[in-house]
Amino acid sequence: MDGFFFMLALYVFNVGFSTEAANENNLNKLAVANNELGVKLYHRLTENNAENVFISPISLSTAFGMLYVGTRGNSAKQLKNVLGYNTARLSSSKVPSAFDQYLNILLPGNVQDNSAYVLNLANEVLLSDTFDVNQDYIEEVQNSFHADAQVVDFAENSGQILKDVNNWVKEQTNGKIDKFLTNLSPSTLLLILNAVYFKGTWQIQFDPKLTLNGDFYNHGEDDEVKSVPFMHVKEKFPYFRNDECQIIELPYKGKDISMIILLPNAQDGLQEREDKFTAEDIKTYQKELRPTTLNLALPKFKIKYSHEMSSDFNALGAKDIFNPSLSDFSGITEKRGLFVNQVVHKAAIEVNEKGSEAAAATGIGVVRLTPDPAFVADHPFMFLIQDKRNDMVLFMGRVTNL
Repeated sequence: MDGFFFMLALYVFNVGFSTEAANENNLNKLAVANNELGVKLYHRLTENNAENVFISPISLSTAFGMLYVGTRGNSAKQLKNVLGYNTARLSSSKVPSAFDQYLNILLPGNVQDNSAYVLNLANEVLLSDTFDVNQDYIEEVQNSFHADAQVVDFAENSGQILKDVNNWVKEQTNGKIDKFLTNLSPSTLLLILNAVYFKGTWQIQFDPKLTLNGDFYNHGEDDEVKSVPFMHVKEKFPYFRNDECQIIELPYKGKDISMIILLPNAQDGLQEREDKFTAEDIKTYQKELRPTTLNLALPKFKIKYSHEMSSDFNALGAKDIFNPSLSDFSGITEKRGLFVNQVVHKAAIEVNEKGSEAAAATGIGVVRLTPDPAFVADHPFMFLIQDKRNDMVLFMGRVTNL
């Protein structure tokens, strides 16, 4: 039986709008859809799971976007809902151009200050030489998703292709994602690849001399406390606090990208806050942020995360693409009986005094020398890295265990 192999390295206007305004509107809708997908997957991955989680919504959105443009019928309807296009009211015809617009922003030379940060997104599509693919599909992924499309011989060269794929992912993620795949079936017909890499320097950096060990309450439990390095700084940051949590925004140099951290007030309050978290909360909290002088204590942390996501997308409602009897990929090929048999997602992040590197954090006894509020991330918290130009969530995750 033939099958797709799908993987990730690891995302309506009124008549009378100008073209520029219409494009911006579609890009904003893509951001809404991207964030909706990210939050839905975040809920799936954190449910009944007490460990660290880290994903790249934009990587998942982009890879599945390339798959979506080749689906038809009920397969397309299901994916449209799962990918957040319905929620964002982003019409199917505008999906490719919205991705094209965002990818154009990320092209080398389009960042105002190339020294401020690095944000790269790369796509690649490998097609079997025995696979009869619609030329329109190839042109769509090349033109709208800026993907490199190559015809390969999976049957004879699966071993070499596996090495090439892993080298491509390693190169695109600056070595953060290594040995992405462990095997590749010779019967593969189509392989969709996406890789996202971000490296940013804090606009307000932490002085390494002030990094001291302190207690982090793993899983929010007193009996699981661990001594870890905490970074410290007293500065003015965008900040908000209510009865449930504290929110802080840590901008990176260049001011396009920032990290937002949500710290529950209760030491063991992350799960309760996560259960109620929605994509709309991201915008709501940003509107509430006000410049506030803070004593900030943030743990240094590294996360490497790997997850096979077929069951998660199936559970969210994209069922037909995994079923050879029901799938409709007639936008890619007239051949029937095809299905997605694997969705691999890997992501890694490192946060230190200088900044963060991502491909796609115990309370120390901080002495408050002034009456300024303190943001001490000494217990489980969630965080996201966001493109402030359009509110696109690039990465999101949680730190529960250090």
